[in-house]
Amino acid sequence: MNIFTLPFRNLKRKLLRTGILVAVFTLGILSVVLLYNVSRSIGHSLEEKMTAFGANVVIYPKTESLKISYGGFSMGNLAYQVKYLPEKETVEAIHGIELNKNISTVAPKLLELIHYKNKPVAVVGVIFAQELRIKSYWSVMGGVPAKTDEIIAGSKAAEHLGLKTGDTIPVGNKSFVVSGVLKPTGTEDDNSLFADLHGLQTAVNKPNLINYADVAALCAGCPIEDIVHQISKKLPDTEINAMQNIVKQRMATIQTVKHLVLGLGGVILLTACFMLAMFMLAAVNERKNEIGILRALGYSGVRYS
Repeated sequence: MNIFTLPFRNLKRKLLRTGILVAVFTLGILSVVLLYNVSRSIGHSLEEKMTAFGANVVIYPKTESLKISYGGFSMGNLAYQVKYLPEKETVEAIHGIELNKNISTVAPKLLELIHYKNKPVAVVGVIFAQELRIKSYWSVMGGVPAKTDEIIAGSKAAEHLGLKTGDTIPVGNKSFVVSGVLKPTGTEDDNSLFADLHGLQTAVNKPNLINYADVAALCAGCPIEDIVHQISKKLPDTEINAMQNIVKQRMATIQTVKHLVLGLGGVILLTACFMLAMFMLAAVNERKNEIGILRALGYSGVRYS
């Protein structure tokens, strides 16, 4: 027996304790690795879901306006001229930036004001596949438009205009059929009608034109300012509004979840290390007792062979 074989002989003498020690430490390591992978997966999943929950960058054309007021009363801003953006070029420019991997969704929109039963209402042209990614909270009673001549109505707009599924609404030189009604969202969407973007462009004779574009971008590895700067270089004649608070809140939520999971993994690892230290301390005390008994019986030292 020598200094190298002594620990192994000691472990063999306490097989149950050795098994528990190995199991605890192995489970601790596996738990930390597993929780680390879970935290990464949760963070990635949260990024995708929170990015799809709403836009945080709005791109619209530069407009010149005049603030009208008299006698201390403000009467709002008067735009000299309504400007539009080219849909195809705008979308391609946004997807052409260096940080295009951080762009989740681009949702261009065209707004038109129409009158139905002598009542004004806004019609918003959207690409429903993109819009539903940004507004995953939408719930439609009926069906989402599958054709370019179908339309859905916000809850308040449908109530105000007396619309129901199957009704027909004239817009420009076309007639749109109501395919469904949005359930109340508590946003301005409740007051509008939503039509297919390209169908609306054809109806009002404004091909390839949009008023603005919503962009859903969650920048996990860079500041949102970089995305805004790159888009502004691609689209110099536009104004870009980045909702910084939304981005910061999303990132804070993701980081909190990651830190919580990693903290839990750290606690498990510390517990495993504490148990290992307790086992080692118990083994040392046992050896001290044995050595003390041997010394009391007359042994003056230990001879290794």
